[in-house]
Amino acid sequence: MAHRADASLTGVRTRPTIGRVREWETLSGTPDPGTFVLARLVLWAARMVWSDHNGTSKKGTPVSKLLVIRAHPLNSDRSRSMRLTDEFLKVYTEAHPGDDIIDQNLYEIAIPEIDLDLFSAWRKLGEGTPFVRLDDVEQSKITLFEGYTTQFLNMDKIVIANPLWNLQVPTRLKAWIDCITVAGKTFRYNAQGEAEGLVHGKKALHIQAAGGVFNSQDPASQYLRTMLGFIGIEDFTEIAAEGMDHDPARADDIMAAALTKVQEAAATF
Repeated sequence: MAHRADASLTGVRTRPTIGRVREWETLSGTPDPGTFVLARLVLWAARMVWSDHNGTSKKGTPVSKLLVIRAHPLNSDRSRSMRLTDEFLKVYTEAHPGDDIIDQNLYEIAIPEIDLDLFSAWRKLGEGTPFVRLDDVEQSKITLFEGYTTQFLNMDKIVIANPLWNLQVPTRLKAWIDCITVAGKTFRYNAQGEAEGLVHGKKALHIQAAGGVFNSQDPASQYLRTMLGFIGIEDFTEIAAEGMDHDPARADDIMAAALTKVQEAAATF
């Protein structure tokens, strides 16, 4: 069964959700003393739940952990990429009824961007400052950042769905990619100074909708393909619905073809 991101500790304990920590008014405004406590509980819950998970259902059959990352503020009624994502999940849950699924919309949770707070926190930690001596905002952002890294590493399958906006991914998706691109955790530098991906055995699917026709060679598709390959993911598939705005008369046919591809991918993903 798919589970949407939920801010409650009950939701976190059963299906860990990392992001919603009083939303951005806390992270960008006056620190709330309760934010740090909640953020640490969220990260603890994520680590405990997934470290205890042995990859089998109650019936003893193998299960997978799927993370769906949605990067669009609109729902499937108004977003083509979200409509494709909904269809993927519908077919996937029917084909893999025992799998654990986290369905997470980046516009409904707090995603820390790499900013002065994070740089300051990393510098202090590097100098030996205890985590508890960081200020509240630094603690919250570090906790969220590490929480998304941990969540990603504990997944078997990743689906990323987004629109093509101005030839790029939405900024919140870029911020999430930064959270999972971490030296020493998802990549490292070898003796020659070359980067090597550390993420192996995962599979990823990229779903994107675009008004023009790019044949998945647009900067957004290339960016995600490059970044996921950079951290070591080799099993990577793309499904694109393209040209609906360029040729509105064929929009329904284009979407129908993309929906068929999504259904086929979901059945075997």
